Amino acid sequence: PNYGEVAARLKTSLEKHSLNYDYLEVPLSNWVDACSLKAKVISHFLDKYVGNNIVYIDADAEIKRDPTPYFEKIEEDFAACQRKHELLSGTIYFKNSAGAREILNKWRTLCFLNKVMWDQITMEWAIKSCDIPIHNLPEEYCNIFDSDSSDADSSYISHHQESRKTRQVDQSWWDASTNSHVPGLSLNEDTSLFNICSNASIAIVANGPKLLEEELGEEIDACDVVIR
Repeated sequence: PNYGEVAARLKTSLEKHSLNYDYLEVPLSNWVDACSLKAKVISHFLDKYVGNNIVYIDADAEIKRDPTPYFEKIEEDFAACQRKHELLSGTIYFKNSAGAREILNKWRTLCFLNKVMWDQITMEWAIKSCDIPIHNLPEEYCNIFDSDSSDADSSYISHHQESRKTRQVDQSWWDASTNSHVPGLSLNEDTSLFNICSNASIAIVANGPKLLEEELGEEIDACDVVIR
């Protein structure tokens, strides 16, 4: 998608609610690269606005109501929304504190070491590696516009998921018998997860909810770990 165009919608909504904001345009080649830069961008703004806390919002979001009163009451160093079993990175709060920077520095390192891994997964790894209390944002502050679990009309910050239009993710699968990647192998309507992973103990499933719901009897969200 053209993020310049969708960012204009966010800018308009920020100004409508008289919210202070700043942004940083960065070159990117694909969606995963864009996600991996989040930690670096947030670090840039924490350094730029010393003494001020930061709320990061994805460019494809829109402010529906003023979220400032809620964020001003957060006491923890970090806040994000836990939706089902997935920690979302579309709206993130960072206090300008040592604890928040510890999480952020570990997140940046994990993004650098895992360049094809989605940012919200490396973010969760970073948080789990730090003994720092975090705050769980209500879904109204990181609303997915078509989500069944939240009400768009009551949301403060809504995300329009523009990346769905052009998202390209590496769908390589690990061949446990040879300890090597098998490029180009992906799930489709005629492929069974259990056939692919017949010799494996663990499989990483990317974007597999529709394909796996019938096979496993429950919804599997993006990049879940399935253990046989």
